[in-house]
Amino acid sequence: MGFFKLIPEVQAYADYCTLAFPCDRRDWQDTVCRINLALDNIVTWSSRWQVSLAPDKTQALLISRRQDITNLPAPDIRLEGRSLPLQRSISIFGVEFDA
Repeated sequence: MGFFKLIPEVQAYADYCTLAFPCDRRDWQDTVCRINLALDNIVTWSSRWQVSLAPDKTQALLISRRQDITNLPAPDIRLEGRSLPLQRSISIFGVEFDA
């Protein structure tokens, strides 16, 4: 999986992939752009290697220590043209993460 070394925010294991992006409030929109660029690169890679993605199984979670995070505009994160709604919690290898 040499391709994923090109995107340092990506951790891949078997058929599972996790992206994690740190974000400062001032860089909110820039971070959303970086996330979408990484997802576009993964879509390009998967198309080249004939790997199917499952946007309907893809989840997005925003974790923050800030109480006013809900005041920020909802990020428009997209995979294969589909908007990914933010989840309140996700499970990664049996470990539950919540916002």
